Amino acid sequence: MPRFETEITLNASVERVFEFVCSPRNHERLSPPNVGLKFIDPPDLLAAGMRFRFKVRNFGMIQTIEHEITEFEPPLRFVEVQVQGPLQRWVHRHEFRAEGAQTMMRDAIDFEPPTGFLGMLATADVLLESLEDAFYHRHRMMRKLLESPG
Repeated sequence: MPRFETEITLNASVERVFEFVCSPRNHERLSPPNVGLKFIDPPDLLAAGMRFRFKVRNFGMIQTIEHEITEFEPPLRFVEVQVQGPLQRWVHRHEFRAEGAQTMMRDAIDFEPPTGFLGMLATADVLLESLEDAFYHRHRMMRKLLESPG
């Protein structure tokens, strides 16, 4: 099964980073503009057992996806799992570790590409490259939003 992993160390407390990442509205700010991420009736903050829906633009199509928070241990970790969407499997583990006044945040995503015609376009390699691009943008935005004064 393909896996994407990345980490970043931020000059912010683990509590601040965890709360920031648990806000769907912040995810919209962190997502690359070409993805068009938009939550449908988002909660203020994610919580254990919560399901949430969002729309994204992939391969010229707008897709509605639903995830569920299956594990939630503030401010250390949470796991979101796709329950409806184009991929056969998507499990995203978010982990946070305090390192003095800084926070190390690690993301690990296990996934299975879609089947059928979409699977011919959205291969594991294509999805890994897309995740690399998206998290590069996400990390730049997190530094800007969490480390800037004010």
